[in-house]
Amino acid sequence: SITKANYFSFFDDYDEAVCRKKFKVLVDQGLKSMPIGDAIIEVGRSFLETDYVAGTLDKNMSESLVINLTGLDCVTFVENCLVFARCIKLGATTFDDYKAELKKIRYRGGSIDGYASRLHYFCDWITDNEEKGIVKNVSAEIGGVEYSKKINFMSTHTGSYKQLSSQTNIDGINSAEEAINSRIYYYI
Repeated sequence: SITKANYFSFFDDYDEAVCRKKFKVLVDQGLKSMPIGDAIIEVGRSFLETDYVAGTLDKNMSESLVINLTGLDCVTFVENCLVFARCIKLGATTFDDYKAELKKIRYRGGSIDGYASRLHYFCDWITDNEEKGIVKNVSAEIGGVEYSKKINFMSTHTGSYKQLSSQTNIDGINSAEEAINSRIYYYI
């Protein structure tokens, strides 16, 4: 009989197999010798036939590292392109390397500490990953125009997120939004 543990183990094993296969194909294509931007593009191409699946990270009530290489939304597509390219460039191509890198870029400071530790807003994702030396926001340098927008969608739409039935999670999201709103942003 299928237990909950067996059910999730199957998908973990399947994603691990997909990850290992993807690393092999991409390494064989010579991504390690490419500039990082070109490597990211090639990883993106490898996902061309992958299904779009909305809300892939919000299925569980408790926060954990969600891996789904057969269905991506816009954020998980960007994350996976960056993670695979970085891992290949670093010569770190095991499933454990992949998971560590994914956790590093998906979570504030690279640590899972509840729902609010995930970088829900892309502007926050960019800032946090820039602080970690992973990406560089060049918007201001290439002629970006300063803009101001109050970020508060999650805290003002708590009913849209089952995880925001917890006051602890609401408080964490409020703190994240306050930090986001204290920064200066630019658009192109």
